[in-house]
Amino acid sequence: MADEETGTGNTHEENAAILLEHAEDMVEDEDHLQASEKIWGAVAHTLAEIGEQHGWPHANNFDLGNIAYYLRQVVGDDTMGTAYRSARSFHDNFYKDEFSLAEIDEGVADAEELIRKLKAAAEAVANGARPPGKARTPNELQGQITQAMDRKFRAALSEQGLEGGTAARGARILGVGVRGGAEDLSFRIGQRRRRVTLGDDGRPQVGGRFDPQVLVVKARNRFWGRR
Repeated sequence: MADEETGTGNTHEENAAILLEHAEDMVEDEDHLQASEKIWGAVAHTLAEIGEQHGWPHANNFDLGNIAYYLRQVVGDDTMGTAYRSARSFHDNFYKDEFSLAEIDEGVADAEELIRKLKAAAEAVANGARPPGKARTPNELQGQITQAMDRKFRAALSEQGLEGGTAARGARILGVGVRGGAEDLSFRIGQRRRRVTLGDDGRPQVGGRFDPQVLVVKARNRFWGRR
């Protein structure tokens, strides 16, 4: 998350402000890659600052994603989830260079708005707000999500003829892949290799020719019905 240009003595909040300013400068310089990375860096430092203030884990991107999802649940604002995924996509764009300059410029403005919302949501937590399920930390909420996802996967696999233990194992493996955003996950179900994918409705589907090259597990958001 650290950016060498921000220096070593700054707080996460100060780094976020510096990186946003750098992102704007990089857009003016038409430097797609650096602007993209600094968009994500500003959001990441903001989440790390919030995690530090509340004593939540914030050492890696998985922790930061938990914090972002938790805060979205606290205030019930689904646009925060969309904005967070957009910020993450700019981190990917640092390696892919697929976004136009106009999209990157818009991303800077979106990051500024997301940071404002994250800070406001964090203040709501300080005032005692709790998301659905009464989870008190981002990790507790993530645990609730994991359990719900695994139950739904197991039920869907059982409906398609997999026995209890096999369905449970398949649900666990599939859940790990989906939560990790895997794009090329393949595994064995029972005594035979079985292809398991997520359909457009987000439900696991068993069958088809096993082929690691075409086996794709769609992202977690498809499971939860979000685009």
